[in-house]
Amino acid sequence: MLIQCFGMLKELIGTDRLNLEQYSNTDQLQQKLVQLYPAIQDQPFAIAVNRTIIFEPISLNEEDEIALLPPFSGG
Repeated sequence: MLIQCFGMLKELIGTDRLNLEQYSNTDQLQQKLVQLYPAIQDQPFAIAVNRTIIFEPISLNEEDEIALLPPFSGG
């Protein structure tokens, strides 16, 4: 599972791309990320799956594009 990291998450994790084992849903993925990278635990971030920010847990497939996004604002 390839995961792209942006902004401060990239700095906290130490890379802009992670290659992790496959997880069945976004909750499992988020729990594993916090376990592997405790520095992100207190940082707000969103998970995008296939370029759509998710707001509740969803199932993941092997071919999904996943990104970790820090808070952002737009205008």
